[in-house]
Parts: sequence; structure tokens; C-alpha cells
Amino acid sequence: MYSDRHSRLVGYLLVRPTLTCVFVSILFAYWYFFVIPVFFNSEHAMQFPRYIATLNPIGSDFQWNYGFSERIFAKHDTPYNTGNCYTPLTSLIFGPFLLGEFQTGYRVLGVMTLLSFFLASFVLPLAVSPPPGAKSLCLLLFVSGLGSYGVQFELERGQFNIVALFLSFWAIFFFHYRPRLRLLAYLLFSIAVQLKLFPAIFVVMLVDGWAEWGANLKRMVGLGVFNFALLFCLGLRSFRDFIAAIRGPMLDPVSWVGNHSIKSYLNVCGREDQHLVPQRVAVFMRENATLLLLVLLVFVVACLGLIIFQAARRRARGFNPHLFLACTVGGLVIPSVSHDYKLALLAGPMAVALNSFSSCTVGRKWSVLSPLILVSSLAYASTLYSFVYKESYLQNNFPALLVILSAFTILTFFSDARGVGSPGVGQNLNQ
Repeated sequence: MYSDRHSRLVGYLLVRPTLTCVFVSILFAYWYFFVIPVFFNSEHAMQFPRYIATLNPIGSDFQWNYGFSERIFAKHDTPYNTGNCYTPLTSLIFGPFLLGEFQTGYRVLGVMTLLSFFLASFVLPLAVSPPPGAKSLCLLLFVSGLGSYGVQFELERGQFNIVALFLSFWAIFFFHYRPRLRLLAYLLFSIAVQLKLFPAIFVVMLVDGWAEWGANLKRMVGLGVFNFALLFCLGLRSFRDFIAAIRGPMLDPVSWVGNHSIKSYLNVCGREDQHLVPQRVAVFMRENATLLLLVLLVFVVACLGLIIFQAARRRARGFNPHLFLACTVGGLVIPSVSHDYKLALLAGPMAVALNSFSSCTVGRKWSVLSPLILVSSLAYASTLYSFVYKESYLQNNFPALLVILSAFTILTFFSDARGVGSPGVGQNLNQ
């Protein structure tokens, strides 16, 4: 009986090599970033350090937004007198939370976050991913991500990045799969952008076909104008205050190992007390920080451009899973402030992108695909654990995110996918 079950499990994994790569990567990360530092450390003592940079009281970011809304609705004052870096519409959206106490609102936001994570990391990836093997892979990434460092950090702060991703994903789904609901898709996309500016990068996902440049440009300009107009929803003064408030964090962000933006990574690596890189490299990075920032920004944009180029060259239509993941990574590393709670966004896009290879079996292409899928899976699995469990050179997650982006940019050129914009459109990777 045991032998039969074991044989069936091995056979199941062998015919689904992508699932096997992800499964092995998650197991390796669990061993290397949790079991070894906690149980098998050099001090021969069980260690559970504080792996989240907690603040007291819990839900500090939600409390700030609660206070910003209170200034508008209760005190009839501007929300930009106390370090508010969120859009004016965000303070209005948080208004309904004032109907209850802060603790009640925090719990409601927590439930919304977990529900959004379930829908964005399991339900929606299944809806846009072709079988076979899609359900197993989506379930694996959802379960492993549910208890991850990023999700716990998101809940601890009372953040709403997962909610913003869910709205973006839902908008993209409606755009490609429910064309009659495109106005709703544009509204959901705009709300996501107003909650968190980084979803603006997903505008390139709202494309029917890359050959239709006129319609695409018109749509993007229209969405840009609409979202810019929303910044004036509280008047000209609030717009000016908002621009002044975000200028400081953009130019001089809080740089620490838990901020995985390009700018923060370069700043932290250049510090003598961090030891993320060898001393000589740190000096070089400190002396050439501006140039390196430009180079890395160009590289990230170039990866996005290459994926779009490949889609345009193949005249691909519909939902592009690789571009969706690339946009997510871009939204994580391009903004100057991008703390590790945003790592919770990766599970859904990784499931979608990896499922584009779920029908692939061991064959001619697998020798090329497998190293890239394995490396990207390992990089993703490493983000599930806090920096306190990692060696210094792995503590900041920017290199892992760059590995994921680079791997899937290359994988795009080996994929035969022509788009999955309508149900039932599959992919063949073994021809």
C-alpha cells in the first residue's frame, strides 16, 4: 500500500516537472532559512528571533490612515499635516472605518487582506491558468505564501498592498475575460492606483493586442488623465500637499535591509556597517550610486520592454502571464519605498507565470526551461522568510526579485504562448 502511494506520488511529480521544481524549492527554503537557523545553529540552542520589525501598537499604518480620514470627516481639516504620503482619495476610502473603533477597523482590514490574498493568489490564478496541473501549483503557492513573512508583515502593519493587487488583478481579469465590464475594470484599476501608486505599472496589462497601438495609447492616456484628476478630489491645496509629502520619501527613502527597492538596496549596500557585499564592492556602489541606480532602472524597464516586444512580435492577444509577473516585480523594486510586506504580492503572479509552463513535460525544451524555472522558484521561495534567518548577502530581497525578473524575461522567448485572453486557450510547450 505504501509503495503504491509512493510510486503514484513520484509519477505525479515526474509528469509535472514545473510543480516539482517549485515544490523542491519551497522545501529547500524551509530547510535552509528556517530549520537550520532555528534548530541547527552553531550555538546549539533553539532560536526564535523577532523576525518582523514590529511596532507598538499593532496596525500602525492602518492607524495613521484612520487618523488621516478622521481629520477630514471629524475635524474638517487637511489630512496632510502629519506625514501623510497617501493620495487624497485614500483618506476618503478609509472614511467608512470611522464608523467603528480603531481595533474593529484593523480586524476588518485584516480579514479583507486575507480574503484578497486567497482570491488573488489562488482563485484568480486558476481562472486565467490552463490545466493540467494548474490547481496543484496554485494551491502550493497559496498555502506556502499564506504564512509567509511578507503576509505576516502586511497584517502586522495594517497595510493594504494585497488589497490593491487584488483590485488590479480583478480589473485585468474583467478587461480580458469580461469585455462588457471594462468600465468596471477601469474603475477598479483606478482605485488600486489611488490606494497604492505602484499598480499604475499594470496599465500595460490592459491591452487587447500590441498591434493596436492607437487604441492602446488612447486607453492608457485616458486612464492616466482620470487618475491624475482624482488627485484633486480634495482640492488644489491637498494635491500640492500630497506632492510635497511624497517628494521626500522618493528622494531620500528609509533605507534598511527590509526595503527591497533599487534605491534602498544601493544605499544599504554602500554602508560600511551592513556588510551585504564585500567592502570593495560597497565602496564602489557608494561612489557610483547614481549611475548604478540608472543602470538598474534601465535593466528593469528593458526586461518589461523585451516581454512586450516578444508579445508584439508574436501578435499575442489577451492576458500575458509573464508580463503580469514582470509588472509585479517592477512595482516592487522601482518605487523608492518598498518594504518587505509587499513581498506578499508575489504568490499570485508567480502562480500565473509558472502555470504557463504547467503543461510542459520532460523533453527537448525542458533542458533549457528547467534551470530558469528552478532558479526563479528558489529566488521566490527565499522571499518567504525574514532577513533575520539569512546570511548578510541574502538579507535584502532585491537580488532575488531581479533573478525572478531576469529568468522570466528569458523564459518568455522559449514560450510558445500566444496569449490566454479567453477561457480555454491553452499552450503547447513540447512541440
